[in-house]
This record gives sequence, C-alpha cells and structure tokens, in this order.
Amino acid sequence: MRNDENKSIAMWWRPSRASQTRWYVMHLLRRFRTARQWLQPREEILLAHGWTRSGLYRIGRLAYPYGWGIAWHPGWLDPRKKYVLDEVTGDIEIVLAEPKRTVRSTFRKR
Repeated sequence: MRNDENKSIAMWWRPSRASQTRWYVMHLLRRFRTARQWLQPREEILLAHGWTRSGLYRIGRLAYPYGWGIAWHPGWLDPRKKYVLDEVTGDIEIVLAEPKRTVRSTFRKR
C-alpha cells in the first residue's frame, strides 16, 4: 500500500494510458461519423469548388490537428454549432449562436 493509507484511492488513482487512448480514439470516431453524415451529401459541391477528399477526410502524420482534414474538427459534436456550406464560394462556415453575439469561423479549401 502507499504511505498515504488514510487517503481514499480516488485521490491518487489515474487511468491507464491505454484507457485514455481508447477513449480518445472513440471520441475521434464519433466526430468523424457525425462529420461524414454532413459532408457526404455535399461532397460533389465541395469537390467542384476545389476541395479535395484528403482536405476533407485526411488523417495527418503529425499530432492532431496538423495535417488533419475538416472531418476531424472537434466542433462536429457540439450541438450549439451549425455548419453551413456557402454554395457560391465552397467555404464551410461554422456558426455558434451565443446569447448576445454570433461567432462565425470559416474553413476554406486548401
């Protein structure tokens, strides 16, 4: 046992690296599945505007987010965010409606 026997096990217990990795991979897969449902019906429009499949779905060689496609963006799981496709320019816009303001972020093709 440890020297601090009077403390509860929850105070010094840490999840194993394998369980943290498993949780993170499952979280990434949920993001991808949600993004795929949104991207798939709009894929032809995006490709016509210069997006590439790798720009949409790529898994980078470096740590996230460097070199990863938009399908892995963390915002896909946030119910407050809406993804909007600008059919004129082909840009994907994220709209976050907050109580006193609206925040917009734009992804442009590579």
